[in-house]
Amino acid sequence: MQDRVGRRAQKRREGRDGDKWARLEPYAGFKLSLSIVFNHPVIDRASQAVTVDFAHTSYLKEIARARTFGFMHEVENLRESGLALGGGLDNAVVLDEYRVLNTEGLRFADEFIRHKVLDAIGDLYLAGKPLLAAFAAHKSGHALNNRLLRDLLADAAAWELVSFERPEDAPAAASIRSSRMNRSSLTLSLSVGSTTCGTRRSASRGGWRRRRGGRARRRRAARRS
Repeated sequence: MQDRVGRRAQKRREGRDGDKWARLEPYAGFKLSLSIVFNHPVIDRASQAVTVDFAHTSYLKEIARARTFGFMHEVENLRESGLALGGGLDNAVVLDEYRVLNTEGLRFADEFIRHKVLDAIGDLYLAGKPLLAAFAAHKSGHALNNRLLRDLLADAAAWELVSFERPEDAPAAASIRSSRMNRSSLTLSLSVGSTTCGTRRSASRGGWRRRRGGRARRRRAARRS
């Protein structure tokens, strides 16, 4: 059986951008603590801070189903620019000035901050191996998270490679990347119930694009028949 290999943080690293900050610290597992601030009545009523330790939390049940969210006026502007064309009420939470527009409402009372946890997992996934560390952030986004990770990896003394011959010896979080995400998911697939929705978030464009694999396969099958 192939050893499970991860990158374990050895030193504390922190990045700041105004009132936003993100931090990585040594930890024997994978834990994320995030907080957000949005001036919106629905988000104000929800919890805007969360701590998730994957030694005790199920990624699939508690995090993977948390949808991205946006505001109707922003969606209209994005679509006018040719972005967010694959996004809609079936795979994202959309709000107007006062309420959630999705008829089914939220999947979790704190779905907004849970999705920020999902975002951070995707950003830290770019380490290339499971990360053993404690991540904490306030109002951080993809750019700040990526800068923090680059800062950690640029210092060879700030991290070390560790391996575990037996799965039971590895911290619970070390299996998140291998069992819950595949290597093609530098853009995370978002789960909708027990299925995967037909869109992926593009890290390069920050919008939504449709996956075309299924349509292409159907065309090839039709030509063969």
